Amino acid sequence: MITNTPNASSGMLQPPIPKPETSGWGTYLDNAGMNGFSDISKNLGYVIAMLPDMLIGMFTGKTSSFTVGNNILPLAAIAAGLFSKNPLLKLMFMGFGGMNLLNNAGHEILGVSTPAAPSRKYKQYADEPLNPRLNNIAIRGRSMIADIDNLPVVINISDQAIDAYEKKAIPLNTLANAVLRKYDENRSAAANSYDRNMSSAEVQESQRGYGLK
Repeated sequence: MITNTPNASSGMLQPPIPKPETSGWGTYLDNAGMNGFSDISKNLGYVIAMLPDMLIGMFTGKTSSFTVGNNILPLAAIAAGLFSKNPLLKLMFMGFGGMNLLNNAGHEILGVSTPAAPSRKYKQYADEPLNPRLNNIAIRGRSMIADIDNLPVVINISDQAIDAYEKKAIPLNTLANAVLRKYDENRSAAANSYDRNMSSAEVQESQRGYGLK
């Protein structure tokens, strides 16, 4: 569970400052890699003039932090826009990729570090005893590898759960137990859905049999 930590304030109380109408877009822009674009807009002419040199340096490896590996998302968006036949999708993909690439290149040119996304704070979970049905548990990337009832399985885990585990907010045993509960719920739901489909198929088959008679 994510817990929000309020910022403490000091001094005399002041009337609340109204937020601009566009303030709600901040989170979406940050997630799309457009955070800190205001720094670029103040020096937009200089950034655009230096952009060709930065692109050449990106592909030749002359820039230290502005590399192809750091710009996979905008480059992929531009490539998708080039091959898209829908004009709206073409405009959206190429516009997003171009602005994202301009933002990254501008921060490299101006020597301004891109603001990091705010870190999440998680509730601290207690270390639970491992469920006896689980053995040989391990986290690999975004998946949990374990033996459930002596059968090896690989289960994908949400990025939020992995982030909490990497930040020591949730122990491995507690995370594995939670994953096992979700695994059982999904299997039970799939079994119920299969039984309903089989029952429906049997009813339809019997009705067709009566019709033939």
